[in-house]
Parts: sequence; C-alpha cells; structure tokens
Amino acid sequence: MPAAASRLSSPRLASIKKPRVVDFFASWCYTCPTYSKRLEKYSREYGGRIAFIGVNTLDAGADAEKYVRRYGLTYTIVRDHGRKVLNAWGGLPIPRIFFIDRSGKVIGEMQADEDLPRFLKKLAVDA
Repeated sequence: MPAAASRLSSPRLASIKKPRVVDFFASWCYTCPTYSKRLEKYSREYGGRIAFIGVNTLDAGADAEKYVRRYGLTYTIVRDHGRKVLNAWGGLPIPRIFFIDRSGKVIGEMQADEDLPRFLKKLAVDA
C-alpha cells in the first residue's frame, strides 16, 4: 500500500484533545488544491498544537490517494463514504473548512481567505 493510502485513516474527532481544523475536499474540486496546499503549510507550522484533518468526500479511493500524493499532504486524511459526514456538516459546496476549539466547539467556518490565518491564531492560543 502506498504511503499516501496509509494516511487515509479514520480517527474520531472527539478523541482528538487539541484544537482542530477540518477541511472537506474532493479531487475534482477546482479550488480545493489551493486550500489543501495552504493547510499543508500551516500544518507544518502549527502541527504540534493544532490537529489538521482533511475529509475526502465524493471520490473513489484511488482518486483520493492520487490527490494526497500530488499535493504532498502529510496531515490526517479520512474518507467520507456516501457523503454522510459532509451532509452532517451542512453539505456542499466544498471546500468547507471548520475551526474547532479544544472542547469540541466549532468556533467558525472559513468564509474568506483571511479567515484561515485569523482562526489559526485563535486556535493556537487555545492549544
């Protein structure tokens, strides 16, 4: 199994005891690579204090693995079979990026590019 495939795991969000960034993406999504690459950069900067989780949705397994390899994603990637998780978080459109504090409370959703560094700073203080 390729290294990228081994990163397609299934941790439970509630079991992560630090602030989290959750990104819903798909390989066919035109704007998703821009945000995936930014999240990879930030995961290296904040990785010890903030958990980054990519949720691949609406993709075949091979497409998800290829996407992870292509963009060099090293943060946790999970699969959302049947859009159940995406639908529970409000559904399309993607990408959708949520910011969750250490207690599990959603403190925001990315609406504009400047939201990403702003919410990451808030989460880092909470870490």
